[in-house]
Amino acid sequence: SDIDANTITSLAALILLITIYQALNILKFIANYIVAKCSTIRSVILVLLLCSFFGSMFFTNDVAILTLVPIVFSIAQKINLPKILTIS
Repeated sequence: SDIDANTITSLAALILLITIYQALNILKFIANYIVAKCSTIRSVILVLLLCSFFGSMFFTNDVAILTLVPIVFSIAQKINLPKILTIS
């Protein structure tokens, strides 16, 4: 009774959708766009923070995090930023 099948199914579908977006390089495009528009690392982190803030307001926290973590990994790889610093 504690396990909600609808929630687990929804999160699995979200993970599958994010994986498809990653395979289509949509998340990499978003990461490249953010890096191109921001001039400093501080502004990149600010944009990610604001995306997380507003994403958590419109959706739930887990949806915002599951969506932003692959984008953060792409950005961190592109500008040599420590991944743990930006996620924590």
